[in-house]
Amino acid sequence: MFQFLAQEEYFFVILTNRPQRFAKLIGADWQRPYRSESEFANKAANYRIVIPDTDEVLPIAETMLDWTSTAVVLWDDISADSLTPGQTMALADWIHFGGQLIVNGADGSDAIVDSPLVDLLPLYPRANIELAPESAAELLQEWSVKSDRSTEAQTALLQSETARVAVDGNLAADANDVAGTGNLILQRRVGRGRVVQSRFDLMSDWISNWDSYNSFFNAVILQRPRRQFVEIDAEYLLKHQYADFQRYDADPTMNTTFRIAARDALLDYSVSAETVSAETSLARNGIAVATTEAGSTQPATLLPATLSPESD
Repeated sequence: MFQFLAQEEYFFVILTNRPQRFAKLIGADWQRPYRSESEFANKAANYRIVIPDTDEVLPIAETMLDWTSTAVVLWDDISADSLTPGQTMALADWIHFGGQLIVNGADGSDAIVDSPLVDLLPLYPRANIELAPESAAELLQEWSVKSDRSTEAQTALLQSETARVAVDGNLAADANDVAGTGNLILQRRVGRGRVVQSRFDLMSDWISNWDSYNSFFNAVILQRPRRQFVEIDAEYLLKHQYADFQRYDADPTMNTTFRIAARDALLDYSVSAETVSAETSLARNGIAVATTEAGSTQPATLLPATLSPESD
């Protein structure tokens, strides 16, 4: 049964031939905010994840004007010829008007290299190399939530296994790596939009089994505002709160930067942090209450300076 999108909710489309690998993203706390049992009727959501059937022609629009309800596209392993020329052009236009494209690791880079979209990549892929454990360990350390006890084990996993694949190539002149990611997450502004390219598979076990994975994905991959758990009353009920904005539900502009009338406009960005420390553990909820530290310098994420709706 079709359900209308909430006012702050947008489609998150995953283009893949292996949908089972992305179960981790479905139900992630950045996709639908955490709610206590007493708030089960609250329909607030940030994204609705859609994985189109790839057996035939992809059921996606061939005009950018039909992409206005989509905020993010994650390109995994589908071949470039899976899209019609019209779909490819619509996707490129959508990015220029504010869409966010995520290209996943070696498979995504190898697939998109035969598409006109290759000109939008932060890194033009030339070869696959072995993932440097020290770079991946830097990412885990820099973006670990303070209460995360899994970081040490995931770092050890990296060092114990070799032959993990990473993408190598030529960096575009206007592209850069996201700070604290060991040069493994690259980004590029394209018009108003953003292309994010991971040099490794975002669903690899060393990172997807990491307890800070959702926080990392929210801040680094999606560049959404930092969050924290807060107690809302004496019953120890918990809610996600956007710490910098003192609100519990997202504004639509936190979830998408797509704007029809502002194709080449750039937002000013300021640095914030999603460093959370577990001060109290509530056994009845099984969740650590987290408070953010004022003045913390790591890990950093880029946030729009103004998150109020813009007039088109």
